[in-house]
Amino acid sequence: MHNFKWNIFPGHYTGRATHIHDGTITWIHNSRSSHVEQIFFDQDLISAIKKNAPYNTNTQELTKNSVDSILETEADTTDPFVEYVYLGKDASNGIFAWISIRVNAA
Repeated sequence: MHNFKWNIFPGHYTGRATHIHDGTITWIHNSRSSHVEQIFFDQDLISAIKKNAPYNTNTQELTKNSVDSILETEADTTDPFVEYVYLGKDASNGIFAWISIRVNAA
């Protein structure tokens, strides 16, 4: 079981859909990642977050999920999207997001 907490939503840059990287280390004496994955966000959530500061001041072109080739590759073998709920009436009140990741340590 792995828990992690983000205090901010990731920003975006031209050429890639909004995402974060997850690196899993399965052995305490080995600091190399045994599993690296990119985690993505629903396009509707990204659009809702982008309406709020400081995200609405980002002048870089927003690359949508539908044109990100790495997302397409990830989605062939996993579900790379977080689940989420709003902590109020909309994204301006915050979100709670989660994802389950299974790593075969063998």
